[in-house]
Amino acid sequence: MKRLVSFILLLIFCAISSMAQIDLTVLPKAERDSALVAITQNFLLRKFPKWYRKDVQPVISQGNFIPILKWQWSRDKSVPEKYYKRPDYLKPEDVCYTVTLYYKNYMEEGFAYDYTAYSEIVGKTGEICRLFFGSGFGHSWYYLRNVSDVPLEEKRLSALPEAERDSILNAIAQKAFKEKYPDLYREHLLPYISTHDFSVLRIKWKRRDESIPDYVNPADTYYIVNLYYKDWQKERDIFSAPAVGSVYIVEKTREVYKVTEERNHKLPNSGDE
Repeated sequence: MKRLVSFILLLIFCAISSMAQIDLTVLPKAERDSALVAITQNFLLRKFPKWYRKDVQPVISQGNFIPILKWQWSRDKSVPEKYYKRPDYLKPEDVCYTVTLYYKNYMEEGFAYDYTAYSEIVGKTGEICRLFFGSGFGHSWYYLRNVSDVPLEEKRLSALPEAERDSILNAIAQKAFKEKYPDLYREHLLPYISTHDFSVLRIKWKRRDESIPDYVNPADTYYIVNLYYKDWQKERDIFSAPAVGSVYIVEKTREVYKVTEERNHKLPNSGDE
């Protein structure tokens, strides 16, 4: 049964990605809610990756478009008319779903609100017609309908498939290590990548690593790319272990903030004092 549900959701997500219209109102509640979250998260991934987070807690509600489409008197005349524009196919009584992606680390990341994003979605098509971010800033349908996908180089690393993410991290690490330690760099160093966060910053009495950028917060992610040299034993006068060095990279900016080296001109237990 779980496989069947997963397959159905996969079909839904593929259709969403291809901008096909989907009547969410006919789906069972569990599948509908999963699809609504996927629509919002997928949209953030493609167009506003700055606001994408994996560990969110979604809350979904249902209404209609009567206030925005039927009650003309409710509109603020000081606001541009395009703010109130909606798809031409909409009727005031059509179902509207709202998806709020609550995020527990919103204060640490300096959000104005306790969510990453808040979306309004047309029930009968799955189209997003309004989107607000944790900053309080947002966009109406008039803007969202034409917003372009973010280029690959601007996407958050955590939002990429693992293989693609690791390929980018490896390229960044190889370049940074070669620039800082050209005498230790060897062709075809093998990467081992681990994922961390800056939660150590929550420990107020602990001495701060001065290499950590000031703009990061405890909830932010960083990667360590450990570089290994397969033929290290052929150069035992330089390398006492296969690990050559490590490169530290901030997830959200791709900044290299620290590069360390591993070498030992005197082997352990060699008898030298």
